[in-house]
Amino acid sequence: MPPAGTKLTASILTKFLKANLLLADIEPIFGTHTEITRFALNSDTVRLGDTYIHCSENYSLLKDVMRAYENGANGIICASHIPPLAGSFVIQVQSVESMINLLYPFIQRCLIDDRVESPNLLLRSPRVA
Repeated sequence: MPPAGTKLTASILTKFLKANLLLADIEPIFGTHTEITRFALNSDTVRLGDTYIHCSENYSLLKDVMRAYENGANGIICASHIPPLAGSFVIQVQSVESMINLLYPFIQRCLIDDRVESPNLLLRSPRVA
């Protein structure tokens, strides 16, 4: 697991997941160093700059990925081979189950460190100053 305080980038997450990183022909501005700041598990809730994690059945992959890109996703994490949209990336994992088992503790730690926000995984109240 990457050490606490490490900036989460597409290349670091790819190494952590033991996955394949696919960049579009027109790469993201920061290429493999594109920072991942927020995950979304539902393509309808994707906001600009989110990374969409596709955990559904494969028959909905194209529809969900296109909706995520339309909503502003910077990248997709999925178990199927799908080409990335221009300016984005795809992290292709070996299986959804292994991805969830590896990502959940990492995202939980990142939530505690305020590095990544994902209300889909863990609900928490905002901090009061």
